[in-house]
Amino acid sequence: MFNSVIGFLMGIANLIPGVSAGTVALLGGIYDRLIHAISDFLSFKASKREIIFLLEIAAGVIIGIIGFSRLVEIIIVNYPSATYGFFTGLVVGGIPSVFSQAGTEKKSKSHWIAFFIGAFFVLSLAFFGKAVNGTEKSLLEHSAARLSYDVLAGMLGSSSMILPGISGAFILLLLGEYHRAIAAINAHDLYIITAIGSGIIIGIVFMSKALNFLIERKKVATFMFLAGLMSGSIPDLLFRPVVPNIIRMSLGIVAGIVFSLYFLRVGKKIQKNRAR
Repeated sequence: MFNSVIGFLMGIANLIPGVSAGTVALLGGIYDRLIHAISDFLSFKASKREIIFLLEIAAGVIIGIIGFSRLVEIIIVNYPSATYGFFTGLVVGGIPSVFSQAGTEKKSKSHWIAFFIGAFFVLSLAFFGKAVNGTEKSLLEHSAARLSYDVLAGMLGSSSMILPGISGAFILLLLGEYHRAIAAINAHDLYIITAIGSGIIIGIVFMSKALNFLIERKKVATFMFLAGLMSGSIPDLLFRPVVPNIIRMSLGIVAGIVFSLYFLRVGKKIQKNRAR
């Protein structure tokens, strides 16, 4: 049940530009397990337990995306400060947990370099990225060229969906695909959904393999890099509302931190019970 809840939150996170589904997985304490399970599944080596785990996550993600695509769009438009404040709080509350997953030993210079590289990468992406907006008519176009671009955008977006701090929705926004993807989901356009979805699957295959390799061989540096990605996403989240409401954003941040800490606490309890 807890895995499905995490998947559900990951699905919602994928709908919001600036918010990473990978961050949610890290907050839930399942990130390395998720990457390892995906890698084993793609190599046809997954155990029955790993398959059940992935199905629970996938079910939650699907429900989150399909069930909340319209609601998330409405909330972002009407309450941007509170919404982005809440997700900022989630990230802030979860960063200490990511540091702890990197290990308790003293971090070396190379580990901190990995952290700052991750932070700089996300900051650069947010600074130089510009959204491309399309008209309602072009959003649901079915030309071969546009559908091919959907596949490519899905590949690039998915590789970032499982990286904490780099939002898959934000990448789609930069590529001019975000509004098209949301419109396709709301309109139940299977052509566009299939094109983007196939790209997402291809991207996840490559990125999960690479991350699994790094976590197994360079775990401390990898988690420090992931912590950097999360830290670097905070300024983008804070300044994403065009005219921020300081009070609403502050309340959102506090609520996000409280929820994040509670979420981490529940996750740790469940993991301890499973280990017994």
